[in-house]
Amino acid sequence: MTHRIRAFKYLSPWIFFLGGWIAFTSTGWMVWLNMIWAWICVPLVELLIKPDSTNLDTAEEELVKNDPIYDWLLYGVVIVQYALLFLFLQSISDPSLSKWDFTGRILVMGLLCGSFG
Repeated sequence: MTHRIRAFKYLSPWIFFLGGWIAFTSTGWMVWLNMIWAWICVPLVELLIKPDSTNLDTAEEELVKNDPIYDWLLYGVVIVQYALLFLFLQSISDPSLSKWDFTGRILVMGLLCGSFG
């Protein structure tokens, strides 16, 4: 059961997908929320929390390999990445976007592609 609970920590990168959706559907400072999260909040949290150097032992690794939740998390990343790419392409074609919003959306999509492929 603890390996199922460990799967929840693999949901934390999905915050970037939420930030991408916010960036592509809003304007102003909200476009930059993902960049603030990635380049300011995450590094600060890593400085403040104690690192955990433990890895899965062999028995836990076998349980994880046979658990489909990790596969579904990975498949979900691919689907959401393509959906956000489509949303990005739709949103970037808006002629009323300011240069800051335009630049922010491009950087957020670059962050998503660099992080998730």
